[in-house]
Amino acid sequence: MRDFIEEHLEARRSFTFETTLRDVTFEQTRRATANGFLVQMAFIAGGNVEEHIARVSNRAEKGGHSAPPDSLREIYSRAMRHLVDALDQNRSGGIEVLSVYHNERASGTPSRPQLVVHLLRGRPIRIAPTAPDWF
Repeated sequence: MRDFIEEHLEARRSFTFETTLRDVTFEQTRRATANGFLVQMAFIAGGNVEEHIARVSNRAEKGGHSAPPDSLREIYSRAMRHLVDALDQNRSGGIEVLSVYHNERASGTPSRPQLVVHLLRGRPIRIAPTAPDWF
């Protein structure tokens, strides 16, 4: 993934990627912005940490990949810290457009992600009337 991003930055070619938000992600957004890219980020969270653990456990029971609950708690905690970083970068212009979505699944039924907030350079363009507890 890192090579893919580096190649696109160097070639100044538009690209999209999915990540769980790591420190390297923010280094890359700063470089992309400095090189004239318009950076847009969609942050999608599926509820609180216990809901994430239950979802992964359910997936594992069906033959999908799994992770230990402690690892999932660390990933969730890191993602929430990085959401704050994303909000800061949106205000400072490093991330031009930031959209935050809530994708909770009631009773395991898939649902459409619900927009929580849509920001353009730190200014709210759209805000949901209610926000999930994790926000």
